[in-house]
This record gives sequence, structure tokens and C-alpha cells, in this order.
Amino acid sequence: MGVPEAFFGEELLAVVRPKEGADVTEQDLREFYKRKVSHQKIPRYFQFVDAYPLTASSKVQKFVLREQAIQALGLQEIANSKQDTERLLNEMTAVYEDCLRSPEHAAVRADLKAHEKTT
Repeated sequence: MGVPEAFFGEELLAVVRPKEGADVTEQDLREFYKRKVSHQKIPRYFQFVDAYPLTASSKVQKFVLREQAIQALGLQEIANSKQDTERLLNEMTAVYEDCLRSPEHAAVRADLKAHEKTT
């Protein structure tokens, strides 16, 4: 799953629930991944858990795992910054759409519709 990262937006996190009695370390997993996948697919972070948080229908609650990882890794500031950026982009999109709906922009709307038909 992805966790916030300042430059790339997200970094990979592997949430691992080892089998009972298994002695698996982060280094073991990194070595395993190095033999199996390209370097950019190797998770930056590994989080070991005893159990996954589940819904009533036994589905893994990924959002809970993500929130726990953000807290454990100290990524709250980056997560908040990313949310602020997304909120600002949504607000800017809404303003842009409102402008396009105004009577003064009828020609722009017509051009956009014509362009949409050709793509």
C-alpha cells in the first residue's frame, strides 16, 4: 500500500503478518524482493503486525493500516500537506468549472465540446 512521501507523493509500505513461529526480518524480505522484482517495486517501509484490522465481513481495513503506518512512521505532516494540496486543487477545479458555466465563456464551452467529440 502507499504511504505519503513529500517528493514522489507516495512510497510503498508492506504490511506483513508472519506465520506463527516464523522468524522473518525486514532484511530477509528485502533480500527476497531483490531476487524477485525490480528495485523500484521493493517497499521502502515494512510494518509487522500480529493481525490485520478486519471489517464485519472479514475484509482488511486498509485505511486503518495506512493511518497506523502514518502514525508509526511519523508521516503526519506530509499526509496533512498532501490533503491540503488535494483540497486546494478541488477548490480551483470548482472555480474553473464555475467560470466555464458563465455566459461570457459560451465560446470556450463550444470549443471544449468540439474537442471532446474528436478525442
